[in-house]
Amino acid sequence: MEYRELLGNLARREVRGRYKGSVFGLLWTLAIPLALMVTYTVVFSVLWQVTNIPNYPLFLLVGLAFWNFFGGGIVAAAGSLIQNASLVKKVWFPREIIPLVSMTSPAITTGIMMAIILPFSV
Repeated sequence: MEYRELLGNLARREVRGRYKGSVFGLLWTLAIPLALMVTYTVVFSVLWQVTNIPNYPLFLLVGLAFWNFFGGGIVAAAGSLIQNASLVKKVWFPREIIPLVSMTSPAITTGIMMAIILPFSV
């Protein structure tokens, strides 16, 4: 890829900008799916007893991780060209880099969640 360095620099800027002002940084992004997993497990397994899926909390966490990746990534990528309009108008580079960059933050979060989930699933 010809523009690998540009993609890497913009991705680092995106990730730093997303977690810069937060005290816990990436932990907030991981805490939300964990809280949802606990809530869904209590509601569907304990209160309503409607599921008999083995390892239901792990099943939920994997689904939530990928849902957050696709949901958050699509929303971020959809508005990325408009948010970076000044960059797009001033400098020539392949425009598909900007939506790819906006997908890096959800991809990193999903990768970290999968690294945490993998030992439990084995």
